[in-house]
Amino acid sequence: MKNEKKLSSYCKKGVSALVCATLLTSGVGYGNIQILADTNINANSLYALQDDADTSVQKVGQLYLTSAEGQKKTISELKKADGNMDISVQFNMPGEQASVITNAAATIKVRGNTTSNAEKKPFNLKFSEKQNLYGMGSAKKYVLLANAYDPTLIRNAVALSLAKELGIPYTSDFAYVDVYLDGKYNGNYMLVETVEAGANRVELDLDHGDFLVQLEKERAEADSTYIDLNNEKKWISDYRFELKEPKIVNAGTAITAEQLEIQNKLQHVQDVLLASDTTMADIAKVIDLDSFVNYYIFAEYMKSVDAGYSSVYFYYKDGKLYAAPVWDFDLSMGNAGSYYTYG
Repeated sequence: MKNEKKLSSYCKKGVSALVCATLLTSGVGYGNIQILADTNINANSLYALQDDADTSVQKVGQLYLTSAEGQKKTISELKKADGNMDISVQFNMPGEQASVITNAAATIKVRGNTTSNAEKKPFNLKFSEKQNLYGMGSAKKYVLLANAYDPTLIRNAVALSLAKELGIPYTSDFAYVDVYLDGKYNGNYMLVETVEAGANRVELDLDHGDFLVQLEKERAEADSTYIDLNNEKKWISDYRFELKEPKIVNAGTAITAEQLEIQNKLQHVQDVLLASDTTMADIAKVIDLDSFVNYYIFAEYMKSVDAGYSSVYFYYKDGKLYAAPVWDFDLSMGNAGSYYTYG
């Protein structure tokens, strides 16, 4: 790699061994870009070195988000409780997928749980018309991850890149972008494919019983539907899932027939797993064993503190539950404070 000396020199500045090993061996990010978090510049800025003939430092894509006329707040003033805001988008995409998007109508919303309270907020971005950003496939919805609690800005990138190399299904593509909110630079973000059902996302047949859920033990979103499972094993806590796809809006406390069907399927999976006389053959009928084993090993290797608690996706397809895709690794690889211990 032609930038090996530059990267090696950079790693001597005190960057973690994990970051440097990743930079020097496999690379991080979209395409052949080597991601470099330079300690000599603004902590929210991220630059890229190409491993081709051109070794000059280049800025990553530039994403300009501008609040529409008549809005009572600027984008930087948005809170999660404010919901969606109408905006226009200009996007300068460099590299092999070089293109420019101008004045595209969209909405933006603060996303995340703990991260929604950070000064540098993450966002959900939804275009009025489908956009194919960085060759990720045409879609309306994208996520802007702020990586506010990860000083390196690359833990999510390392996790997603490794998951792709390991063949974990439906791992989201991503690209780094510099984000400007109402004309003011707000730092570097990861533009990521939303985890959702779709032709270019998680391929599910929602009309014939497939679904997508996220394990969520405690937190609650006002516009989300949750499914609680019960068990008689007092030493195991009850599982709770947020239903991501299909979208079901409950009328008051009533439960729809579709929601009840999904709940019954998940309950059956749990009952089989916890039955005292269950066999591996029984388990293999209700879950995809390979995906569960791979997910568990991956989460352990990444030292994810959310595994088993939150941000864990499962999809149900062809009568089985699959553990995938992976998501949310800013608090991983040792970046979790003294509250968590690693053995």
